[in-house]
Amino acid sequence: MGVIDVSKLGYRKNVGMILINAKGHIFSGKRLDNNTSAWQMPQGGIDEGETPETAAFRELTEETGIHRSKARVLGSTAGWLSYDIPVKLIPQLWNGQYRGQEQKWFAFEFLGKDADINIVTEEPEFSEWAWKSKDDLLSSIIPFKVEVYQKVFLELGHLGAHDKRAIPLVGVALKIILVVVLGRPVIGPHHHLGDHRLAKGFALVQMRHPFLGQL
Repeated sequence: MGVIDVSKLGYRKNVGMILINAKGHIFSGKRLDNNTSAWQMPQGGIDEGETPETAAFRELTEETGIHRSKARVLGSTAGWLSYDIPVKLIPQLWNGQYRGQEQKWFAFEFLGKDADINIVTEEPEFSEWAWKSKDDLLSSIIPFKVEVYQKVFLELGHLGAHDKRAIPLVGVALKIILVVVLGRPVIGPHHHLGDHRLAKGFALVQMRHPFLGQL
Protein backbone atom coordinates (compact mmCIF):
# COMPACT_ATOMS: atom_id res chain seq x y z
CA MET A 1 0.00 0.00 0.00
CA GLY A 2 1.27 3.48 -0.84
CA VAL A 3 1.68 6.48 1.41
CA ILE A 4 -1.58 7.38 3.13
CA ASP A 5 -2.74 10.98 2.73
CA VAL A 6 -4.30 11.43 6.16
CA SER A 7 -5.64 14.87 5.25
CA LYS A 8 -8.16 13.24 2.88
CA LEU A 9 -9.58 10.97 5.56
CA GLY A 10 -12.39 11.86 7.94
CA TYR A 11 -13.39 10.74 11.42
CA ARG A 12 -15.71 7.89 12.31
CA LYS A 13 -18.67 8.92 14.49
CA ASN A 14 -18.48 7.22 17.87
CA VAL A 15 -19.78 7.36 21.43
CA GLY A 16 -17.86 6.89 24.66
CA MET A 17 -19.22 6.03 28.10
CA ILE A 18 -17.95 6.94 31.56
CA LEU A 19 -19.60 4.52 33.99
CA ILE A 20 -19.19 5.75 37.57
CA ASN A 21 -19.93 3.66 40.66
CA ALA A 22 -21.01 4.75 44.14
CA LYS A 23 -17.39 5.31 45.19
CA GLY A 24 -16.68 7.59 42.26
CA HIS A 25 -14.55 5.00 40.46
CA ILE A 26 -14.75 4.45 36.72
CA PHE A 27 -15.38 1.21 34.85
CA SER A 28 -12.29 0.25 32.87
CA GLY A 29 -11.75 -2.69 30.56
CA LYS A 30 -8.53 -4.29 29.35
CA ARG A 31 -8.76 -4.60 25.58
CA LEU A 32 -9.06 -8.14 24.28
CA ASP A 33 -7.48 -7.34 20.92
CA ASN A 34 -4.31 -5.75 22.29
CA ASN A 35 -1.26 -7.61 23.56
CA THR A 36 -0.22 -4.67 25.72
CA SER A 37 -1.78 -3.78 29.05
CA ALA A 38 -4.11 -1.24 27.48
CA TRP A 39 -7.21 -0.22 29.41
CA GLN A 40 -10.05 2.01 28.32
CA MET A 41 -13.64 3.01 28.93
CA PRO A 42 -16.40 1.48 26.77
CA GLN A 43 -16.94 3.07 23.37
CA GLY A 44 -18.45 2.13 20.03
CA GLY A 45 -19.88 3.25 16.72
CA ILE A 46 -23.25 4.81 16.03
CA ASP A 47 -25.60 2.76 13.87
CA GLU A 48 -27.65 4.36 11.12
CA GLY A 49 -30.74 6.04 12.55
CA GLU A 50 -29.45 6.03 16.13
CA THR A 51 -29.08 9.07 18.32
CA PRO A 52 -25.77 9.30 20.22
CA GLU A 53 -27.53 8.60 23.54
CA THR A 54 -29.31 5.52 22.16
CA ALA A 55 -26.00 4.28 20.79
CA ALA A 56 -24.33 4.87 24.16
CA PHE A 57 -26.89 2.73 25.99
CA ARG A 58 -26.62 -0.01 23.37
CA GLU A 59 -22.83 -0.06 23.40
CA LEU A 60 -22.75 -0.03 27.19
CA THR A 61 -24.88 -3.17 27.27
CA GLU A 62 -22.97 -4.84 24.45
CA GLU A 63 -19.58 -4.29 26.06
CA THR A 64 -20.35 -4.64 29.78
CA GLY A 65 -23.56 -6.68 29.92
CA ILE A 66 -25.16 -3.95 32.01
CA HIS A 67 -28.90 -3.59 31.46
CA ARG A 68 -30.25 -0.15 30.62
CA SER A 69 -32.15 -0.07 33.93
CA LYS A 70 -28.84 -0.26 35.83
CA ALA A 71 -27.43 2.98 34.44
CA ARG A 72 -28.58 6.59 34.48
CA VAL A 73 -27.30 9.36 32.23
CA LEU A 74 -25.69 12.17 34.22
CA GLY A 75 -24.56 14.33 31.35
CA SER A 76 -22.68 14.46 28.07
CA THR A 77 -19.95 16.48 26.42
CA ALA A 78 -21.14 19.68 24.81
CA GLY A 79 -19.51 18.81 21.51
CA TRP A 80 -17.56 16.07 19.76
CA LEU A 81 -14.01 15.14 20.68
CA SER A 82 -11.70 13.60 18.11
CA TYR A 83 -8.50 11.61 18.15
CA ASP A 84 -6.21 10.30 15.43
CA ILE A 85 -4.97 6.73 15.38
CA PRO A 86 -1.36 5.97 14.41
CA VAL A 87 -0.97 6.01 10.62
CA LYS A 88 0.26 2.43 10.61
CA LEU A 89 -3.10 1.31 12.03
CA ILE A 90 -5.28 3.04 9.43
CA PRO A 91 -5.22 0.16 6.90
CA GLN A 92 -6.14 -2.31 9.68
CA LEU A 93 -9.22 -0.48 10.98
CA TRP A 94 -12.54 0.43 9.35
CA ASN A 95 -11.28 -0.58 5.88
CA GLY A 96 -8.85 2.29 5.94
CA GLN A 97 -11.62 4.87 5.57
CA TYR A 98 -10.92 6.97 8.66
CA ARG A 99 -8.00 8.71 10.32
CA GLY A 100 -9.55 8.35 13.77
CA GLN A 101 -12.78 8.79 15.67
CA GLU A 102 -15.00 11.72 16.61
CA GLN A 103 -16.77 11.01 19.85
CA LYS A 104 -19.70 12.17 21.92
CA TRP A 105 -19.15 11.13 25.54
CA PHE A 106 -21.80 10.29 28.13
CA ALA A 107 -21.38 9.99 31.88
CA PHE A 108 -23.49 7.26 33.51
CA GLU A 109 -24.20 6.57 37.15
CA PHE A 110 -24.01 2.82 37.81
CA LEU A 111 -27.13 1.80 39.72
CA GLY A 112 -26.44 -1.91 39.95
CA LYS A 113 -24.01 -4.26 41.64
CA ASP A 114 -20.75 -5.70 40.36
CA ALA A 115 -22.58 -8.97 39.71
CA ASP A 116 -24.60 -7.14 37.03
CA ILE A 117 -21.44 -6.68 34.95
CA ASN A 118 -20.63 -9.40 32.44
CA ILE A 119 -17.92 -8.80 29.84
CA VAL A 120 -18.40 -12.26 28.31
CA THR A 121 -20.81 -10.92 25.73
CA GLU A 122 -21.64 -12.04 22.16
CA GLU A 123 -18.78 -9.94 20.80
CA PRO A 124 -16.47 -9.38 23.79
CA GLU A 125 -14.27 -6.29 23.87
CA PHE A 126 -12.45 -6.82 27.15
CA SER A 127 -10.45 -9.64 28.73
CA GLU A 128 -10.90 -8.24 32.24
CA TRP A 129 -12.36 -5.23 33.97
CA ALA A 130 -11.81 -3.12 37.09
CA TRP A 131 -12.96 0.05 38.82
CA LYS A 132 -10.22 2.66 38.46
CA SER A 133 -9.59 6.24 39.47
CA LYS A 134 -9.16 8.85 36.75
CA ASP A 135 -5.42 9.01 37.38
CA ASP A 136 -5.03 5.22 37.21
CA LEU A 137 -6.97 5.08 33.97
CA LEU A 138 -4.96 7.89 32.39
CA SER A 139 -1.73 6.08 33.23
CA SER A 140 -2.89 2.84 31.59
CA ILE A 141 -4.68 4.13 28.49
CA ILE A 142 -3.30 3.80 24.96
CA PRO A 143 -1.15 6.94 24.47
CA PHE A 144 -3.04 8.32 21.46
CA LYS A 145 -6.26 8.47 23.53
CA VAL A 146 -4.80 10.28 26.55
CA GLU A 147 -5.63 13.79 25.33
CA VAL A 148 -9.27 12.92 24.65
CA TYR A 149 -9.60 11.29 28.08
CA GLN A 150 -8.16 14.38 29.73
CA LYS A 151 -10.74 16.54 27.96
CA VAL A 152 -13.55 14.15 28.88
CA PHE A 153 -12.55 14.12 32.55
CA LEU A 154 -12.23 17.90 32.55
CA GLU A 155 -15.77 18.27 31.24
CA LEU A 156 -17.56 15.32 32.88
CA GLY A 157 -15.23 14.04 35.59
CA HIS A 158 -16.99 15.98 38.35
CA LEU A 159 -20.20 14.01 37.80
CA GLY A 160 -21.04 10.86 39.69
CA ALA A 161 -22.44 9.43 42.89
CA HIS A 162 -19.49 10.74 44.91
CA ASP A 163 -20.72 14.29 44.32
CA LYS A 164 -24.05 13.73 46.09
CA ARG A 165 -22.40 15.28 49.16
CA ALA A 166 -22.82 18.65 47.47
CA ILE A 167 -26.59 18.33 47.00
CA PRO A 168 -27.60 19.55 50.51
CA LEU A 169 -25.63 22.74 49.88
CA VAL A 170 -27.96 23.72 47.05
CA GLY A 171 -30.65 24.82 49.48
CA VAL A 172 -28.15 26.85 51.48
CA ALA A 173 -26.77 28.43 48.32
CA LEU A 174 -30.30 29.39 47.27
CA LYS A 175 -30.89 31.03 50.64
CA ILE A 176 -27.64 32.95 50.32
CA ILE A 177 -28.76 34.23 46.93
CA LEU A 178 -32.05 35.36 48.47
CA VAL A 179 -30.12 37.10 51.24
CA VAL A 180 -28.00 38.93 48.71
CA VAL A 181 -31.14 40.03 46.86
CA LEU A 182 -33.48 40.69 49.79
CA GLY A 183 -31.16 41.63 52.60
CA ARG A 184 -29.03 40.28 55.41
CA PRO A 185 -30.48 37.54 57.70
CA VAL A 186 -31.40 38.46 61.23
CA ILE A 187 -30.15 35.81 63.64
CA GLY A 188 -31.77 36.28 67.06
CA PRO A 189 -33.75 34.41 69.70
CA HIS A 190 -36.55 33.69 67.22
CA HIS A 191 -34.46 32.34 64.35
CA HIS A 192 -36.07 29.81 62.03
CA LEU A 193 -34.89 26.33 61.10
CA GLY A 194 -31.78 26.56 58.97
CA ASP A 195 -30.87 30.14 59.91
CA HIS A 196 -27.62 29.05 61.58
CA ARG A 197 -26.53 27.27 58.41
CA LEU A 198 -27.63 30.31 56.42
CA ALA A 199 -25.57 32.64 58.59
CA LYS A 200 -22.51 30.40 58.36
CA GLY A 201 -22.94 30.10 54.61
CA PHE A 202 -23.32 33.84 54.22
CA ALA A 203 -20.24 34.43 56.37
CA LEU A 204 -18.22 32.02 54.26
CA VAL A 205 -19.27 33.67 51.03
CA GLN A 206 -18.62 37.11 52.51
CA MET A 207 -15.07 36.02 53.44
CA ARG A 208 -14.44 34.96 49.86
CA HIS A 209 -16.30 37.93 48.36
CA PRO A 210 -15.87 40.92 50.74
CA PHE A 211 -18.11 43.15 48.60
CA LEU A 212 -21.12 41.19 49.93
CA GLY A 213 -20.62 42.87 53.27
CA GLN A 214 -21.63 46.13 51.67
CA LEU A 215 -25.01 44.78 50.51
